Amino acid sequence: MTHKFTQLQRSLIHITGPDRLSFLQGLITQDVEKLNPSQSLYSLLLTPQGRFLYDFFLIPANSSNSSFFLEIDTTVAPDLLKRLTLYKLRSEVTLELQSDLSVCAYWTHKEPIGNTTLFDNVIAYQDPRLEELGGRLIASTSESHAFLQNQGFEETSPEDYKSHLLEWGIPTSPYDMIPEKSIPLECGMEELHALSWTKGCYLGQELTARTHHQGLVRKRLIPGKLEGSETIPLNARLMYEGEEAGLLRSSEKGRALALLRLEFLEPSLSLKKPFQIRPPKEGVQESLEKDLPVTFIPFLPSWMKIPTS
Repeated sequence: MTHKFTQLQRSLIHITGPDRLSFLQGLITQDVEKLNPSQSLYSLLLTPQGRFLYDFFLIPANSSNSSFFLEIDTTVAPDLLKRLTLYKLRSEVTLELQSDLSVCAYWTHKEPIGNTTLFDNVIAYQDPRLEELGGRLIASTSESHAFLQNQGFEETSPEDYKSHLLEWGIPTSPYDMIPEKSIPLECGMEELHALSWTKGCYLGQELTARTHHQGLVRKRLIPGKLEGSETIPLNARLMYEGEEAGLLRSSEKGRALALLRLEFLEPSLSLKKPFQIRPPKEGVQESLEKDLPVTFIPFLPSWMKIPTS
């Protein structure tokens, strides 16, 4: 089996200062006290109403745990940095974009390099969401490529990595998790280790906890296979026996994620009946509406927990 890697469009914010942990602890969804030289974290920043804003990784920058990196999608890194700077107030913490480093993802069924391992000029860490996703590497571009090639990994495209994530039902932002709209528990964030139920308060904590304890989740991002096409337009509608059951999110190489109403998921799985697909509502005349020659066949990955009726 080929061991693959690809360079990602990710940015790193270097966080230092004596208040670096307490500063984030009151803002983000994961318990930063768990962060140590051998343990990286996956976490979120929410709106006060508990809606998704950003997802990111926290990675120790050195063996003394005196600073760490926040790894996030490059397109939203400046926005997050600006927001964190506003929250900083009198906290003794420094936030700085690290432009000289890049991030690669590597994956296969090969044993990962380690949870978080500090090599000379290279930081390798296991993806904290799910072991099957593989790992990530922080270094300069030339050093990361050389390091992974020496480990037996072959460079491939970002589209291959996207397909790998979809195979395991892993959402990405902003296409699957939509800022200021998505609810973390609808996106599998509990099972993917982005939430802590034991830490203190954080932005959006009250509504997130209420949704969790009262079982208020009625939709979920569900992976599936596309029959009849490799990709489908974002927000294409999923139909089940003539009723609208959800919306398609990401798709790549015949794999996809869809936000489905759970009342339609159970009969589809039990009867092995696929969802029909119609174009997105925008710009479609009602008289011209018809199903596309494509179907969506949902499946549940081993990590996903769906409430039973």
